[in-house]
This record gives sequence, structure tokens and C-alpha cells, in this order.
Amino acid sequence: MRYASENGIVYVSLNYRLGTLGFLYLGDLLGSGYETSGNCGILDIVAALNWVQMNIEAFGGDPRRVTVIGNSAGAKCTAALYAIPEADGLFSGAVAQSGATQAIRSQDTAGETARKLLHHLGLQGKEASRILDLPVERIMEAQIKAGPDLSSNLHMFGPVADDIIIPRDPLAYVRSRANLPALLLGTNEDEAEIFIRNEPDLHVPNLEAVGRLFGLNGPIVWSVYQSYASKIQPQEAWKKALTEHIYTIGTIQFANAAADSGAAVWMYRLTYGGPCGAVHGYENGLINQASDEYGLVAALDDPYHVTAEGRLLGRRMRASWMAFMHSGDPNVPELPHWPNYDGERSTMTLDLECRTRTDLPVPAGEGCPHQVWRAGS
Repeated sequence: MRYASENGIVYVSLNYRLGTLGFLYLGDLLGSGYETSGNCGILDIVAALNWVQMNIEAFGGDPRRVTVIGNSAGAKCTAALYAIPEADGLFSGAVAQSGATQAIRSQDTAGETARKLLHHLGLQGKEASRILDLPVERIMEAQIKAGPDLSSNLHMFGPVADDIIIPRDPLAYVRSRANLPALLLGTNEDEAEIFIRNEPDLHVPNLEAVGRLFGLNGPIVWSVYQSYASKIQPQEAWKKALTEHIYTIGTIQFANAAADSGAAVWMYRLTYGGPCGAVHGYENGLINQASDEYGLVAALDDPYHVTAEGRLLGRRMRASWMAFMHSGDPNVPELPHWPNYDGERSTMTLDLECRTRTDLPVPAGEGCPHQVWRAGS
């Protein structure tokens, strides 16, 4: 986060437990004392925010103006804080870039993940307590070797709606809240293109990959893809369906819930991008490489290449993000007026020519119940 030092922000980077160490839910298998085990990682973040409240003044910061910012998995954790009562009062605003509450699992989904991990450890459900005595190296090895059952990575893990740390229906809880922190959030137009490019299993549309990524929602996603493919090129339909169901839908659901609560919400859609479009994570390059003084110019065919004209957009975005951190409002002279996200879905489209739109197409399958998702990115 280069602009922290360049723009005078007191920046605190925090660590939290990942994968099995942070989000392995054992409540169904081990019972009393383990009901909140699926939220160790998110509780690490809450503990860090408590530390910030107690200590940030010593570093020149203002505890009344703490902004939580995250991208991808970090954005999903950031959004989850809105559904955690223990996080109340610990921050005044949040920026969630390409991620929202779709990472929160139901207890059933989290429990199924735990049973799959136990299987790869050679343990039956009745032997679940033996995991407590295993070396961490063996647990990590099983997590890696689990392969397709755990999407070959950490994406099967995330916060759990255990009805203790996180309410059973997180979005309903967010919608019922008063005085929620201000929220700036959004997605990129071509998020999934980078995964299609880099992951062989996604190179061509296939039902198996959809089932692995979305579990119970797989048939919905596949149906949406087929609908799009009847109107546009199959590869474009594939990218569109994956982008919407991994990122866009969850972000809209969260934005709607927060706006319904009366919170100040600003939504963006990044449509400008590099050689592969506005791929996942492209906004970070735009904001951090807002100037070319550092010689960090990627190759022309690099998906994250930022051109000179892109750096101009990056400067506009950086000014807006900075304004939000300082005041809770992203409006700046560098951008057109940016109204609150509301019933009209006012969304700032970030491109070489930025403008607010209320006519962005509604993603097919927007009603997809995110809490039974098997994975995301």
C-alpha cells in the first residue's frame, strides 16, 4: 500500500490465521468449546482492531478515523466485520475491493469442509478430536493434498455463521443494524479472466469446475453460463458468469443490505484494464502506480500492465480513496459527483472517462444464496 507513505496515512498491516488454522469449523464434530472454532481468523482481525483503538494515537493516528481496507480475501474479511457484533465501534469506514460477505459459510458448509479435511488425514468423524494432537505440519500437508476437494487452495475456508460470533443470517443482521460504518466497495469488470488464464481447469467452460467452485449453487451458475453463451461468445459468457458469481453478486447483496440499514454506501465498477481487461486485483496497480517515478512498469503483455493514461485514472482513484479515509466520503474534484448507492444502484464506473450509472445490468442469478457456496476467490 504505497499510497499510505506517499499520502500521509498511518498504515497498520495485520496478520490473521488462514485455512484450517483460522477457519476450520469443528463445532458439529467436537461440540462444546469449539462452537466458534470456524472464526479464529476473523477474531484475530477483531483483536488487531482493538489494538489499533488502544495504541494508534501513539503513532500519530486517530482512533475515530480508522478505515479497514482489503482486497479479495481481505475484502471478504472486511465485509464480514459488518456482521460481527464484537467489531462494533472499532472502525469508522471500510473499503472492500472485490469481495464481500459471500465468503461467510453456513455451519453445514463449514462442517462438510471439516469432514473432507479429516478424510485426508485418515480420520473418521468420531475420531475428530485426534486432530487436536496432530503436528501442524501434518494438517498443512493434508490441506495441500486435499486437491480438488478443497479447490487445491485456501478458498474453501472463511468465516462461519456460527450464530455466536456471526449471526446465522449475516445479511439480515447487517440490514437490521443502525449507525454502520461508511462503506466504499466495488468489483472489476473482468475479474475472472485472470483465473481462466492461469488455471488449466478453467481454460474452457466445464460443469465439473463449476461444481467444485460453487457446490450446491453449481447448477445455477452453469445455467447462467448457458444462457449467456446463447447470446455471446462462449469464452466471454464463461468469464461473465464466473465473474458475477464469484464477485459481483455477493458485492451487490452486501451493498443492498448495508444501504437498507441506512449506512452511507458508495459502489464502483472498474471497467478500465490492461491487456486482459479489468482483471482481479487490477485496481491495486492503478492506485499504487499512480505515478511512473518508481520504474515499476510491467511488460506490455502483463495482465497488470498500467499505461500512462491508466496512471491518470489511478491518480483520480487514489484521491477518492484518500478522501474517503479522511472524511468518510469519496467525492473529489477529480471525479464526477459520486452519489450514495441507493435504490437506483448508483455506481461509479471507473474508466478513462468516469461516470455514474444507474443502468448497469443486473447479474443473472442475483438471488443465489451465498452462504451455501463451496468456494470463492
